[in-house]
Amino acid sequence: MERSSTPFIFPLMMRRILLVLPVLLFAVSATAQHVCVVVDQSTRLPVAYASIYGREDGKFCSVISNEQGRARVRFQSTSYTVSHLNYEKMVVSKLPDTLFLIPKYYQAGEVVVKSEPDWIRPLLRKFVKAKKHHYLSDPAHFKYQYTTQSIEGKNYYRYESTGMLRSPGPSYKFYQICPDTGTIVSVDTTMLTDVTNMRRMLYEDFVQEFDKEFIRNHKFSVGDDVDSDNPDEVELLFRSKKRQSDRGRFIIDTVRCVIRSASRMMGTDYNKNHRVSSVMLAFSRMLTGYNIQDWNVDYGVTYTQYNGCFYPENIRYKFYYMATEKISEAQNNDFDRESGGGFSNMEAVMSLSPVQLSPTKLTLWSSLPRPWYIKINTDDERKQEISLAHLPAKFYVLPQK
Repeated sequence: MERSSTPFIFPLMMRRILLVLPVLLFAVSATAQHVCVVVDQSTRLPVAYASIYGREDGKFCSVISNEQGRARVRFQSTSYTVSHLNYEKMVVSKLPDTLFLIPKYYQAGEVVVKSEPDWIRPLLRKFVKAKKHHYLSDPAHFKYQYTTQSIEGKNYYRYESTGMLRSPGPSYKFYQICPDTGTIVSVDTTMLTDVTNMRRMLYEDFVQEFDKEFIRNHKFSVGDDVDSDNPDEVELLFRSKKRQSDRGRFIIDTVRCVIRSASRMMGTDYNKNHRVSSVMLAFSRMLTGYNIQDWNVDYGVTYTQYNGCFYPENIRYKFYYMATEKISEAQNNDFDRESGGGFSNMEAVMSLSPVQLSPTKLTLWSSLPRPWYIKINTDDERKQEISLAHLPAKFYVLPQK
């Protein structure tokens, strides 16, 4: 699982600037094309960043729908697959002008926040004050199932992993995993193991990020979509006061004061202002011309109670990212090759189930540091990122003619 390397040609400081992913450029051939629109069957709203893929002359090809749901398919295939994290997969032999996808989850795309009842903010402030008692605060062990997938251009990548996970404790400040099985499916054997989205799902948890500042920065209203027999559970819609691209909904038990599930969509303006340091962003732009064009996240989570505490039982995460740099592909440093680089369009799901782990059982754990997007790293951090990209895994290469 090694990539061919090229010599460093960056100055020392530039070598230590790690960007979230390399620039991906694809040549467009002047072949026949078909334009179609991907639409939500229930709401009739466009579905952004859906993947349409198939095989042309035996080779894998794909395209991604834009924010208006439009996709230009420039390849011919006998069968087309249309997929999106939040929708049922569709397979068609011929592409129609409009593709209607069946939703698997509630979609938070259209969030209309109306008048806010007086009782909401006191309830949410109470939730923030009490959440450390209701959600995981002590170390706990889980079995995990994790799948991440990227489909773009002529690249297909899928990584599946199962194993043990434990939450941070007094002797270790990060989540840690002990993989049991790992599988990589790709068009070649150059891909590495990728737990980046696992880290994002764990550390960018909705409940962890729900604090007093979140309450101050958002508007709330009562929704009417609650799939529960519990009369105490209420749907609350939210939208950022400053960043219109940050919106979503969550289900809260108003008596126990716990959030049971949540979905959230975060767009480019929100992510650029909350996920990266403005200083580091300006610094990397000055040195490399690095410029973020699109950065969209679609996130969902459900919480389940175990031994008196709630934990994230199921998490889904869709990540679409596109950036440009002035440096050439040849100038990418060895770190990108040794750590696996990244993809601009990724979907990931993870499920957790609690287990009792014997304290005498010796287990080799790998730390999962907090996710980063742009940062100056230490040598130890570089080694850790590379180590996580080389977890044990079996390869299954998609056949190519």
